[in-house]
Amino acid sequence: YKIPVSLLSTYIPIDDPSKFQLWHRGKEVALISANATEIIFYGKKNDGASDGLLFRPGPEAKPNAYFSLFSDNGSYILTNSATGKRAGNIDGTSWSGNPEPYHFQKIIKTFSNQFAFGTLTTDPTPLNNSFYEKQNSWVGNTLKGPGSTSSNNVDNAFQFTNWVNDASEMPSLEATIIGMNYGNHSLSLSVGKTADDSEHSSLSSLSFSGIDTRKVIINNIPSSRINSSGGIFRIKSVSPIFETNDWTALAYYLITYPQLTDMAVGNAAYFNFKSSALPVHLGITNAPTDVMVYDISDIDTPSAISGNLVTGTYHAAIPRSSN
Repeated sequence: YKIPVSLLSTYIPIDDPSKFQLWHRGKEVALISANATEIIFYGKKNDGASDGLLFRPGPEAKPNAYFSLFSDNGSYILTNSATGKRAGNIDGTSWSGNPEPYHFQKIIKTFSNQFAFGTLTTDPTPLNNSFYEKQNSWVGNTLKGPGSTSSNNVDNAFQFTNWVNDASEMPSLEATIIGMNYGNHSLSLSVGKTADDSEHSSLSSLSFSGIDTRKVIINNIPSSRINSSGGIFRIKSVSPIFETNDWTALAYYLITYPQLTDMAVGNAAYFNFKSSALPVHLGITNAPTDVMVYDISDIDTPSAISGNLVTGTYHAAIPRSSN
């Protein structure tokens, strides 16, 4: 983000840009640059992490780490009183060997069709607490079991861009599902190239009861279930027909897959590499001549990376440490 100094309040002194400080959730954020003309920093929208303070027994009970309960707006505080923190610089010009063949792209889909309360019940003690619990989240439409007149499966289409089909690193899927009624829930999870039933034998199953939350992780989705453009993630209720209270809903799903490190996808891109004690040889193909690259492993302390642009590919060596 770029803030023209001319737009700042007249109450903020601007005579010494070295004293500009930026704060986010109680931590100082390193400014990428600050001078008499503009302030540049890396910021992000509200991911809802602070919502965890409203959950019991603690923040770990929040079922969806990728979505705010209230607002996407992130809040940053700019002050001017002491020497401010500034972004570091990484000299990545001493690269060698072949670049990493791919990075790991993330597809995150969150839902906000309805809010999952624990009050839809004849139980004498419904969950009308003033705090949030693990079953409270924004979710998608209700999926009901075979005993209902509505469809007993939900399909979610996802798309790949520049997928690298590497047998040693197949796509993975994570999903959180919330029980929406006081019944027994039995679900089958599958991935297929299309919505054709013949392509959707179960990759994982899930059974639980009541208004509760479950996370499912499916690693190494077979290449036979997906194609270069993506596929269909399906959740299907397989409860007995008499189980009329099998109501569930999907809070989010996350798909991670190997992707070419290529900027042809747009003007900006995020590249995610595995942790390792060895440096990354970054090779960004289709990089523009004015490309700027930053290490945002720690979003509050970004570092500018210098490299070499060679026939449209930006090369840089980036140090990293385990975990």
